[in-house]
Amino acid sequence: MPSFIDMQNRIANDLRRDDLATEIAEAIQSAILFYRNLPVVQSPGTMAAITAVEEQKEYTLPPDFIAAIQLTVTADGVITPMQPATIQWIDEMDSDSTDVIIGVPTHYALFGEFEMHVYPRPDDSVTEFGGRYIAATAAPSDDDDSNFWTNRAERAVRCRAVGLLYDDTLHDPELAEREYAKAQQEWSQITLQLELRAYSAGIRAHD
Repeated sequence: MPSFIDMQNRIANDLRRDDLATEIAEAIQSAILFYRNLPVVQSPGTMAAITAVEEQKEYTLPPDFIAAIQLTVTADGVITPMQPATIQWIDEMDSDSTDVIIGVPTHYALFGEFEMHVYPRPDDSVTEFGGRYIAATAAPSDDDDSNFWTNRAERAVRCRAVGLLYDDTLHDPELAEREYAKAQQEWSQITLQLELRAYSAGIRAHD
């Protein structure tokens, strides 16, 4: 099956440039990041345990995190679901730095792309956070990596990456727009096919 290095080599050959290895790899990653934030089908994932730290309210989420399904807290060996809240509510409830409220967190708020704030701050009975979430397919990192991005979505990713190279490196906006259009057309086809498959399984696909 096509791999990350296969995609890099094809782009280099199509452009007839063997001096843009770094730029090509970065353009592919940027193209995947663009599509990663528009998951065509939601994939449930189980979160690896995030170690709780007493009185710490900020925690880093997995890099493939898209959205929460149900996040949990473990205290004294008991797993309890937490309720979602706004970051404004968390900040308001946790605003008194001289009288910090600690306990078993009952609420969480998502902040930025990969950060979670909890309230109240954990006490010494809290050991970890976990749960289930919507995960994105990871981008390839090693040359021989092969997955959705280098197979089913290969043409969409490749065309967008070429568009980025024409835009940012080769400075040819007309050719860049042509590649972006090809990428969008291919992505629309991927979305349509996966949406038909997803409907049969009761899952809603996104474009």
